[in-house]
Amino acid sequence: MRFGDNSAKVVLQPNDYEVSDQNLVSLAASALDQMAGNFSSRLLGNTGFVKTDLVPSPREPLSVRVNTSSYSGLNNVYFDPASPITHYALSENGEEDVNAVSAVASLTSGFSRQVTNHLRVQFSHDLQSSSPNASFPRTQV
Repeated sequence: MRFGDNSAKVVLQPNDYEVSDQNLVSLAASALDQMAGNFSSRLLGNTGFVKTDLVPSPREPLSVRVNTSSYSGLNNVYFDPASPITHYALSENGEEDVNAVSAVASLTSGFSRQVTNHLRVQFSHDLQSSSPNASFPRTQV
């Protein structure tokens, strides 16, 4: 068999199979020809960052920041950012959805020249899910 670019075709030689299997081999080759090719990929993402510094009193600066990130797409498990085309067939690719949020708050309290307190609180949430594109068996050509 020979596979190339977009016009990939299966080339069978007479000694590649038993004569009695010719119909079965031809059907399998035809099915493989239909699976070969380029498949579009898409990755859509959003990210955000917010930071603010507050001074509730001269001895207590407060800092708060929030980061968010999310992306999802079509056939993006093996996504190459340099190209919207993937050579992975639908049966061996899938979709991933990623959503992440983190927040940090930091408060420094100066009780005296010798005594200070630094309080830092962080929250992170990372939700990732993956699903295959197809329920039929994985096929790799």
